[in-house]
Amino acid sequence: MGLVFSSLTVLFKAGKSISTKIGVTNSNEFVTSWSFRTISFILFGVTVLFLGRFTVPSSSVFWIAVVFNSLALATTTILITKAFSISDISVIAPLMALVPVVVSIPAWIVLGEVPSSQAGLGLILVVLGSYLLKIQSGGSTGGFLAPFKRLKDDRGAQYIALMLLIVSVTPTVDKIGLSNSSPLLWVFYLHFGISVVLGVCVYLFTSDWSSDVTTNWKIFILIGVFNTGLWTAQIYAYEIMYVAYVQGIKRASMIISIIAGSVIFNEENIKNKLVGGICILFGVVLIVIGS
Repeated sequence: MGLVFSSLTVLFKAGKSISTKIGVTNSNEFVTSWSFRTISFILFGVTVLFLGRFTVPSSSVFWIAVVFNSLALATTTILITKAFSISDISVIAPLMALVPVVVSIPAWIVLGEVPSSQAGLGLILVVLGSYLLKIQSGGSTGGFLAPFKRLKDDRGAQYIALMLLIVSVTPTVDKIGLSNSSPLLWVFYLHFGISVVLGVCVYLFTSDWSSDVTTNWKIFILIGVFNTGLWTAQIYAYEIMYVAYVQGIKRASMIISIIAGSVIFNEENIKNKLVGGICILFGVVLIVIGS
């Protein structure tokens, strides 16, 4: 079942990425992020109430985990948004491909999740494929290691480095929260917290947000539905599989994004991007075998 839920994250992640690209084209990034998180909170709330599973957990560990991940995920959203606004995508996107590696370190230390040799090699291939794909998508001209070289003096790259540091622990905290509640209850309270934090940011830093929501509510609902499906599949997968495996398999969504980029957005250099896509595919196969 872990592989089933992880496979579903691939589909929902691809759908979220494609719909988000459409959304941010017509809207402010903060409004888009707040809107779809709030929609997911509502959907999770309706589901929890319908199933009769709404409770207020008494564990202090649960609430600490909710507050921490709410602040962490809201902060990473702001950091990513800020990074893309001040730096080149050819610098930012490749660095973000390192997520499956950085999340595996806290999971190993705190949860004792040590990847098998096959799955470890698969994770490396997934990260390498993601990195190659992002390098090619961003049109980097400074060589394979150009994004790392820019860490010294590029503020956007530094924001992403900080984002990686923060996001490395969030899946581990997800598992801690899960162990003190249930999957649906965890994502319900988590999305409430994220919505509150991002809502404050929208109020403070975005003007005329209400008209933005009124104009783009249809695409925001679509992103919210995909995000709800993604988090539901991901959180149930976390109960069964190592977090690094789930995050690695989820990167297969990039292959779907490559195809969508060509068909929907008329993006070029698809053949070059397929090299990275093939690396990701082989990596996912090894993760599945190794898990």
